[in-house]
Amino acid sequence: MKKRLLCRISAWSVVLLMVCMNLIVPVSADGGSSVTVSVTPQAEGMTLAIYEAADYIDGHYVLNTNFSGCDVALENVAEASAAQAAAEKLAAFAAAHEISGKDAAIGQDGTVTFDGLSENEKLYLIVQTSGKNIVIQPMLAAVPYYTSDGGYHNTVSIQAKFNVIEPKGAVILIKTDRASKRLPGAEFTFSEERVVDGNAEWVVISEKLVTDVNGQIVVENLPYGTYSFTETKAPKGFAIDKTPHVFKIDSEGTVKLENGFYTAESGSPYVLFVANSPITDQPDSSGDKSDIQKSDQSSDQSSEQSSRQETSQSSEGVYTGSDSNTWLIVFGCVGGGALVVAIILVIVSGKKKK
Repeated sequence: MKKRLLCRISAWSVVLLMVCMNLIVPVSADGGSSVTVSVTPQAEGMTLAIYEAADYIDGHYVLNTNFSGCDVALENVAEASAAQAAAEKLAAFAAAHEISGKDAAIGQDGTVTFDGLSENEKLYLIVQTSGKNIVIQPMLAAVPYYTSDGGYHNTVSIQAKFNVIEPKGAVILIKTDRASKRLPGAEFTFSEERVVDGNAEWVVISEKLVTDVNGQIVVENLPYGTYSFTETKAPKGFAIDKTPHVFKIDSEGTVKLENGFYTAESGSPYVLFVANSPITDQPDSSGDKSDIQKSDQSSDQSSEQSSRQETSQSSEGVYTGSDSNTWLIVFGCVGGGALVVAIILVIVSGKKKK
């Protein structure tokens, strides 16, 4: 009897540790053993499984047949770190050997109850079997157990430890021409819209992302939000498109590479198509740059020649006149001179007669 009591005290130490850690809340016996695990309402629909891992025999826990090949020590499970390490090892063993447990789904209130458990003293393993946005740590539960005051409990409640994993998505950018031919060598800047002091701002996350041989750029592990790709360098022979291409990540997704092409591995990655227009080789109506220069030079020369001709004609008109005008002047001068001489001779002749 004394040996039995000492064995139970050893088992109680494990339970007391869990009580102190707020992992187990004693519940009065009401007939039949059960374990209730509390997680969070966000875990609704996820499933946990419970396994009989060990039996309490002669003062210590002994792994049962299903877990007998697992290299795990249960002597020090009264220590928190040792208990957690043992739970993780047992969980990995159960997964690797496809050991079947008893599954139950987490309800709206974030709890799940495993009832109909053995009345014998056992160590149970509880692990998560579905759900990925919340990771629930494996845990051990000793049921039934005795408290230090002599109380007997065959129904317990456990507060599980868990981590909420932020859902993330992915984007595949595909660069093409107007005929949907994929274009390598395009360069982009990748940005995220963030709210800073109540104002939305674009923050550059990555620069110089270049499309591969199949015109692709992939960005993964993106938290839900608004993002954009802006082209900074166009493929050779194509006009650059500086328009920010804005899109939202609002669903989970991962990608995989198959034969050089990225496709969805899980969920729904966002696929963004960006098309480029080729640069035209034909000059416009004004000609190309060399033609314009030649035209300007020719125009300047023509203008200079025209200006020179006008200046020459203007100078000749002002200073020399034409040949017909010259002869009129000569005759005018001779006639005028003859008239003056005739008048003088008449005057002189009249004076002599007197």
